[in-house]
Amino acid sequence: MSSYASAQAIHEMYADKSFENALQQSMVAEFSLAYDDIATALHNYTVLAIRSNSTTIKQRALDIALEYNDLQAALDIATHWVEQEPTDVPALFYLSHIALKTHEYELAAETLDKILNIDPTADLEEILAGIAPEQPQDRDILLNALRASKEKNNPSILALIAGLEAQNGLYEQALNNINRALRKRSKSTSFILMKANLLIALQDDEATKDWFAKASRRNKDNLDIRLAEARYYIQINEQKEALSKLESIIKDHPDAQEALFIAGLTSIDLKQYEKAEQYLVDLRTSAKYQNEAYYYLAINAQRKQHYETAKAYYRLVDGSLYITSRRNMIAIFDKQDQLNDALRFLTQERVNYPQHASFLYQAQADILKKRIIKKRHWHCLMRRLRIYQMTLN
Repeated sequence: MSSYASAQAIHEMYADKSFENALQQSMVAEFSLAYDDIATALHNYTVLAIRSNSTTIKQRALDIALEYNDLQAALDIATHWVEQEPTDVPALFYLSHIALKTHEYELAAETLDKILNIDPTADLEEILAGIAPEQPQDRDILLNALRASKEKNNPSILALIAGLEAQNGLYEQALNNINRALRKRSKSTSFILMKANLLIALQDDEATKDWFAKASRRNKDNLDIRLAEARYYIQINEQKEALSKLESIIKDHPDAQEALFIAGLTSIDLKQYEKAEQYLVDLRTSAKYQNEAYYYLAINAQRKQHYETAKAYYRLVDGSLYITSRRNMIAIFDKQDQLNDALRFLTQERVNYPQHASFLYQAQADILKKRIIKKRHWHCLMRRLRIYQMTLN
C-alpha cells in the first residue's frame, strides 16, 4: 500500500495544538536535537513545517528527517510543501528525490514531469545521485513510469532512462536514448560523458576515441570532457597519447591543477622525469594537491636516484601519505647505509609529529632489530672465515 497521502490528510494528522508559538516550538525541537531526543525534534519540526509557510522551516525539517532517515516524515513534509506551493522547483526536487528513496516511482515520475514543465532545461542528475534503484525490479518500475511520463522526450528524462538502462546492462538501448538527448542538448557535459561511458561499456575503443576527439574539439574550454579523454587513454594503457592530451590541456589552461597533477604522474610512468618535475613543481602551493605533489616529486627524485632531493621532498609530506613517505625515507637511509641518521631523524619526527609516535617508535625498533641481525650475520661470517683459514693451515 502506498505511503503517499494528500496534503489535507497530512495537515489533519499533524494538527497539534500543543504549541501556539512557532518560535517556541522550533526552540524545543533544537533543544531536543541537542539532547539526542530525535523523535521529539522530528515531531515538532514536522508539525511546524506543515503548519508554517516558511521555506526555511520546511527545509530544516526535511534536512533533519533525511539525516535521521525518517522517510515517511520527509515524504509528508515534501508532499504538503508541493501542494501548498505547486510551482516551487526546490520543493518539487525534494519531493521527487524523497519519492525515489521511498520507492514511490510513479510519484517520482509525475513530479519530474512537473519540474520539466516549469523548467524544460532542469538538470535532474542530482535527484538520482546515490539513490538510483538497486534492484532490477525497482529499476523496471521507474523505467516504465518515466517512459510513460508526459515529458518522456525531454532530454533530461531521456538521460535518466539511459542511466537506468545502463544499470540493467542494456547498453545499446541506453546509447540510443542518450543520442536522442544529445540531439536536443549537444553541449551537456553529463550527456557527452554518459555516451563515452556507454561506448566504453560496449568495449568499442575506436568509437570511444572518435567520440572523445569530436567532443573535445567542439568543447575546447570544457576541462571535464578533455580530462575524461586523457583518463580514458590512461585506462587503456596508452600513456603517451594521454600525456599528449594533457599537454594540450595545459597549453590552453596553464592553471588547470588536475591536468598538471595527472600529467606529472603520467610522466613518471613514462620515465620522463624532468617533465614530471616541471608539472609537479607548479603544484607546491596548491591547496588541493600540495601534499601529493611533494610525495610524487620525492618518488620522481628517487627514480632518478637523487636520494637527498627525494628525502627533502619526503620530509614535506603530511596527511594520509605521512607514513608511506617516512617508510620510503627509511628505505633510502638503509640503501645509503645511514641507519644511524634514520634513527636520529625518527627521534626528531616524534617531536614534530607526536600524533604518529606509535608508528615512529615501531620504525625505530625495526631499524634496531635489523642492525642486530646484521651484526649477528657479520660475526657469523667472521667465525666461518676464521674456521676456513684454520683448515688451510
